[in-house]
Amino acid sequence: MANLVKTKSKLKENMNKMFWATVIAIAFALIFLAFSLILAFNIIFKDADISLLVPLVLFVVCLIVFAFFIYFKKQYSILKSGVKGENRTYKILSKLSENYTLLTNPVIYNRGKKTELDFVLICSDAVYIVETKNYKGIIRGRCDDDEWTQIKERGNKTYTKKIKNPIKQSLKQVNMLTQCLSDSGISAQLFPIVYFADPNMAMESDWDQNNMICCIKDENQLVSYIVNTKGNIAIDAETKDRIVELITSKE
Repeated sequence: MANLVKTKSKLKENMNKMFWATVIAIAFALIFLAFSLILAFNIIFKDADISLLVPLVLFVVCLIVFAFFIYFKKQYSILKSGVKGENRTYKILSKLSENYTLLTNPVIYNRGKKTELDFVLICSDAVYIVETKNYKGIIRGRCDDDEWTQIKERGNKTYTKKIKNPIKQSLKQVNMLTQCLSDSGISAQLFPIVYFADPNMAMESDWDQNNMICCIKDENQLVSYIVNTKGNIAIDAETKDRIVELITSKE
């Protein structure tokens, strides 16, 4: 089993926050709805001395809060899908041999900027940056596009939306980690990987146009690539510890 260095996942934290925001929103929506109905009942059937405008306003507030609930629920589903993809990738990478050191959700600080990576894997001759995407449906795009298109089908309907190009995202991560290591006098060869965790996703993109980023969909292919891809710069135990300390230390 790989040596594990865990840090808190911002994605999981955001998912938990969005979960409670969803719960609170639906609770308040039901409260406003209940009050508006009770007041309306008292006005209509018990001749309560209350303006009909009061329950109407409460009902409008209920609708507004319910709209927030719908938004929060959608965001929660997106974050939950991302966490599910990270968990699936973690199970794969953590099973690698003890020759590998696996860092989960490290945050890199460099030159006034910061970015959170999904996984960094360090062995005796290479550093792998694994960016996980848990997309569903069909993904279309080119390596040099800023955005790709995601196509999903539900029943007889087809939905499309734009998503950020994960290859360009991975390139930014590589550049930042390269600068971070270089500024600390550390030499290491980096291998960036974009791993698509959903086995049912269909890819219709020209991965071969970019030789620097390896895009992988199959679990066995991911493990095979990591095990068989060798760097040309040796990383001894001391250097590995320095890399781990550098990546896991706060700004």
